[in-house]
Amino acid sequence: MGMNFGKKMALLRGTRSLAEVARGCGCLAEHVRRMEAGAVPGLKIALAAARHFEVDLGWLADGGQGWPPPATDRRRAAELVERALARAGLDGELTAAERALLASFRSLTPGEQCRATGFVEGLAAGTRGCGFQPGRDV
Repeated sequence: MGMNFGKKMALLRGTRSLAEVARGCGCLAEHVRRMEAGAVPGLKIALAAARHFEVDLGWLADGGQGWPPPATDRRRAAELVERALARAGLDGELTAAERALLASFRSLTPGEQCRATGFVEGLAAGTRGCGFQPGRDV
């Protein structure tokens, strides 16, 4: 059964305060309250809400789609990382922050992974450079 934008927002927000969600979406708490009451947000706010909740904007905006939201690439990547670590017997080796970073990395395109790797290597080497060179990296 379908569900409107506001109802989805309210379910995604759960027990978090209006102010907390508003900060994550870059709007006022009153805007979040109005959206949950049925007001249709502009594209900028709708996109920010989808990013904040890590859900697909199409799902959030489509009143014909119900609950729960489909898994995003980031969530799918996190699940794959968890399964791979468990199979390798390393499920206790990484911290939660390291797991989240790895899942985020795996959700990037190959070009983004290359730039992210160069950036992290630069930080580790103390150069603080990103390692990205226009024309060389995709």
